[in-house]
Amino acid sequence: MINIYSLKAMESAARNDIKLMFLTDEIKPSHQVIGDFINNHLIKNNNDIFKEINNYIIKEENINPNVLFIEGTNIESKANKYTFVWKKTVEKNEGKLHLKISRLLEKLNKQYHL
Repeated sequence: MINIYSLKAMESAARNDIKLMFLTDEIKPSHQVIGDFINNHLIKNNNDIFKEINNYIIKEENINPNVLFIEGTNIESKANKYTFVWKKTVEKNEGKLHLKISRLLEKLNKQYHL
């Protein structure tokens, strides 16, 4: 949220940053406690967290999950007919995209695994 990635920096922010003090209810966790929480709860449950967030957004914003919207803005300096993303292509490759995202999340989890 505020680009702090090291556990020691998180510990320091929880002690000194008033926004984080509010979020933690002025509890000042050590870097070890923060690391344990990340490893034992966030990393193992990140897919569940994303599902819950999506379900909440779907419910609160009255979104129909059966409709797929494709945003087609193209901001390339050399746009041509091969740079656009077509609906049929997205539908055809949706499963591959979900697999790619899952693999990326696993890679990020391993990279930032403490």
